[in-house]
Amino acid sequence: MIIAVASPVHGQAGNTTVALLLSLLLADTQGKRVCLTHLSERSSAFYTYLGLDRLTDQTCTPNQVAKLIRCGSITPGDFRNYCLRASENLDIFSNNTMSFDEEDMHLTQNFLFEHQPFDFLVVDIDVNLASDFAKQTLSRADLVVVSLTQSLNTYERYVEVMGEEYILKSLFLCNHYSPDIGPLPGFAKMLGVPAGHCVKLCHSPSLMKLSNEGKLSALLTYAKQRPLPVLADHMKALTLNVMGRFGLSAVWKRA
Repeated sequence: MIIAVASPVHGQAGNTTVALLLSLLLADTQGKRVCLTHLSERSSAFYTYLGLDRLTDQTCTPNQVAKLIRCGSITPGDFRNYCLRASENLDIFSNNTMSFDEEDMHLTQNFLFEHQPFDFLVVDIDVNLASDFAKQTLSRADLVVVSLTQSLNTYERYVEVMGEEYILKSLFLCNHYSPDIGPLPGFAKMLGVPAGHCVKLCHSPSLMKLSNEGKLSALLTYAKQRPLPVLADHMKALTLNVMGRFGLSAVWKRA
């Protein structure tokens, strides 16, 4: 099952953080095998937020995966060996080296899309939404999580670059939510979608602090040790909504 995480305003709606958080929630609270990846050929964001070391084994690099796919020497079951392990159930496929180019990333992502060797493939769309690669990903996704803020700018950009094409399979996440700006039903009304198609994620200094320290994967444990009731409620609602979209039952438990 493919989940695309997209934002019409790149770099302002927390797209990558949402993709990371959703992947952690599905893997660590629901026990699903998850692969988190992105579309740009080079990015260090996942490594930075999770505090992961880059691959040094030259036989297990993204570049090597592309070579194996080209010669038909890799099976879907082998793919996990070329990912970085973030947790027991969460694998990261990313790259930040110059030896891996856009063609390699397209090839690798198409392999993942076609074979889906995980319960969930979460794709951070970190490229221009108008690009063919982004449109292809949005089209092939089973669910599109649209990360927006309560700013009219993000809404106007959403209408401009996404519109109604993906609305039936979209879940709208109001990131950095503040009740002082307006309630979630008002956010849904602005978008013209049912309130049940929207979830919220409050601004959290703890989330930002852990991301800056490369410890985002510890968020659920941190929330358990030092209760963050509002953030925990929002994470729970996000998890249950996503699982429900796929007709799956969910049991909320903190790692």
